[in-house]
Amino acid sequence: MDFVSASLQRSGSMPLRITWRSSSPSPYQFIEATTSHSSRIEGLDFEASNDRLVSLLGNTRFPLNNTVFIRLAKECPLTNHSSLFRPVLHNSPCRLRTLELHAVAIPWDCPLINAHLRSLRISNLSEAHRPGLPDFIGLLQRCTSLEELVVDRAGPRPYTTSDRDIPTVELPHLLVFQLINRPRQCPTDVLLSHIILPETTQVDISVEMKSDRDGTVTFAACLPHDPSDLAFLRTVAAIHVGFQDEEFIELQADSPQSRFRLRILSPYPHIYVKSCIEEVGGIFCRSSSQTLSFSSSLLCGCDTIDWRTLRPLTELKALAFTRDPANGLFTTSNVEAVLIRALSLPILPHLERLEFCGMALTSEAICDFNGIRTSLGVSSVMVVSNFDASPQHS
Repeated sequence: MDFVSASLQRSGSMPLRITWRSSSPSPYQFIEATTSHSSRIEGLDFEASNDRLVSLLGNTRFPLNNTVFIRLAKECPLTNHSSLFRPVLHNSPCRLRTLELHAVAIPWDCPLINAHLRSLRISNLSEAHRPGLPDFIGLLQRCTSLEELVVDRAGPRPYTTSDRDIPTVELPHLLVFQLINRPRQCPTDVLLSHIILPETTQVDISVEMKSDRDGTVTFAACLPHDPSDLAFLRTVAAIHVGFQDEEFIELQADSPQSRFRLRILSPYPHIYVKSCIEEVGGIFCRSSSQTLSFSSSLLCGCDTIDWRTLRPLTELKALAFTRDPANGLFTTSNVEAVLIRALSLPILPHLERLEFCGMALTSEAICDFNGIRTSLGVSSVMVVSNFDASPQHS
């Protein structure tokens, strides 16, 4: 503690960010050494066991007038200890800008969460300590100036019929929204239907499906009934459906101002392929998307896709099939058969360009593409293969 005291004295009037871990000295000695410098404290980072964290918070009696950053980590059921934050706040105005809670559940009406907050990151809450949907929306209503919201395995408890009258909350300044959800948490579509985000928000959503017991989920099931209600999906210019076997299937949508990504994490992502691909047209039916690309590995062994479901994408001009670096070149006849059948359907009236990136196409496939071009009366379709870096006109 002599070193801590000497360092505090030597730092003069400079702002302080205090980090305390379980291996640090006794919290009582720690608090005693820092209390006289409380007006300089702009950040607190506490990570400890349950008992130590409770003891540290319960004995912290300095004002937080200038504190803009707080991080608390480790599982600690602070909802049963709401009085702990009273000595921390000490009746002082709280102008906190960043709050990070890792496996820590505070009282959801805590004064730390207020209009000054700009970044809120909550992660790894046990089911018993997660807020209900009304509490979660109420929390967001008190901090509508948020610019970053990260909810990582800490989303609200499952939606119930008693939650029907919950209002929506608008977060007009939100730049980043990251959500990692589990099947037993409030469904992603319900949560998104209660939060209004601007079209400039970068949205990253992951849904974990760890086993068959979690059931199945698709892209559309993770979004509100009318996806066009989401402002950040209205201006989409490019859509990509990606796939990594034994890991995920994902939907990515880029617009001039933002990026949206929805990823279904599963050891069995192939069971979602057909339904997810067939939902793309409906999800973006009110957008003016001009580019659509698929990971070519999506097509292996999936020859029952109904490509007519893409018909709502009336403005589509470019269609691409891209090879994932982790996968080999595709020359199998079943992939070519899927592509040929898909492209033979007169469903994309404005299509101008086809791209096959990193795929080796057989000469028979190229001949078939020539036949498709003739039958559709389309002269501007071009097949590009990055395999040999030379475009092949069909």
